[in-house]
Amino acid sequence: MVATSEWIKSGDRSHPNLKLIDEVLRHQSTYPGYESDLQKLESLHFAGNKFNFEQTLHRVRESQRIYKGNRSHDRLVKLDALRETLTYHGWKEDWNNAEFKHVSYEKGYDFERIVLGMKRKQALYIGDRTHEDVQFLDSLSLTYPGWKDDVRKAIDSHQRGFEIEYDRQCISERQRMFEGDRSHPRLVALDSLKLTYPGWKRDIKEVEEKHLGISFWCVDGVNADYGALLNRLERKQSQFMNGVEDMSSMNPFQRQIVETHWTYPGHEDDVKAAKLSFHAGLYCHDLEICQIRQMIHDKDFGSHPALIKLGEVRQVLSYPGYKTDMERTRAYLSKNGYHWWSQNKIHEMIEGMKNKQHVYDGSNAAEVASKALAKTLDGVVSGTPTQVRRRSGPMRFLPRLSLAVPVCLRRKTTKRSEQQFGCCIVCFDAPRTHVFVPCGHMCACQSCSQKLMKKGQKCPMCTQTASMAMEVFLP
Repeated sequence: MVATSEWIKSGDRSHPNLKLIDEVLRHQSTYPGYESDLQKLESLHFAGNKFNFEQTLHRVRESQRIYKGNRSHDRLVKLDALRETLTYHGWKEDWNNAEFKHVSYEKGYDFERIVLGMKRKQALYIGDRTHEDVQFLDSLSLTYPGWKDDVRKAIDSHQRGFEIEYDRQCISERQRMFEGDRSHPRLVALDSLKLTYPGWKRDIKEVEEKHLGISFWCVDGVNADYGALLNRLERKQSQFMNGVEDMSSMNPFQRQIVETHWTYPGHEDDVKAAKLSFHAGLYCHDLEICQIRQMIHDKDFGSHPALIKLGEVRQVLSYPGYKTDMERTRAYLSKNGYHWWSQNKIHEMIEGMKNKQHVYDGSNAAEVASKALAKTLDGVVSGTPTQVRRRSGPMRFLPRLSLAVPVCLRRKTTKRSEQQFGCCIVCFDAPRTHVFVPCGHMCACQSCSQKLMKKGQKCPMCTQTASMAMEVFLP
């Protein structure tokens, strides 16, 4: 069997992504570190990660342009102009970070935010505090414990280019609560609970922090998630009073997780986490994860769409390491489920396994062709490798295969292959130059073999189905 690194190199690399790497980028790239970037491109292709492949491809191309001195891109023009106005401490590091974001992401992810942050840092550095957010923070009269740290964090977010609406509301609400104002609907709902169980004060403090957290700042009232928090406290009180936890108030999906008899390893932790969870919108997703883990534990691969897809792919895989890739995909599925944010990753991993198999099939075909040629052509001996070119794709070299031409045939002629092997059995005009795989019959010329492969993909001598036609070059 061909070693893993070898079959990747010698297999079928006719996919557009691999041809781009082999035939264009490898010849055009000269910037420092391009070899590792091209290796990453290949790895992303075999991972099926189309988005990151496109982003890395952008990095390769843009890095080469910058290395050649081309800074004509709009983002670089903007960045170079901004450079002349910066004087604050640490601006060079920020400037380099902005250029890195430009190079790394085709759409300039985070680039505009970093540039905006640099402008804000420069304004504060020269004493300009006219920005609306800065003026708001300056206008507050704060007295609650820890307010200086909160303001410092808000200013830091402002200087990194973020909007600080959440910080503004959180700081204001903390001051109101410190002054005794608990008129917010979420606090009114929390204060309405009659709690006496041990530890209830600690739980109240935790819910108050959730009220101030980023999960709820954009919600005016009591939403489903906050309601789940209150429900958890009510269940604790019910259990303290009656000795039994009341499940009737649970979300239906949450309750199903708690009441189902699971047997897979770690299910106890999942049930405990479901009881404590307050993300009402994720209970359905959490239930699906538990079900997937149970199916994998029971080796039931036919009851879930994702497991069915993996089973179908498994039937066509044979490349070295496919079992590891399959287990890695199942592990990801078991950890993240098959929700909208994980489906794309699962599909990418499946596509990556298919890409590997495609290359490996080409590697096997090359070995089959080598054996077919050795069987068909008399006078095969060890020596300099014979060049064998596929009907499409780059030239490949089959190891330890060479053709020794008999002495009686070593005459000057322009139709050497015709002397050795005769004319094409299809057109009876051009010399035989191509061998059909896997039957091994060398019986057609270049033109006829190409037509035959496009038309019926059969060897004209034995009519056996051919996977490819390969051109033989004599030494």
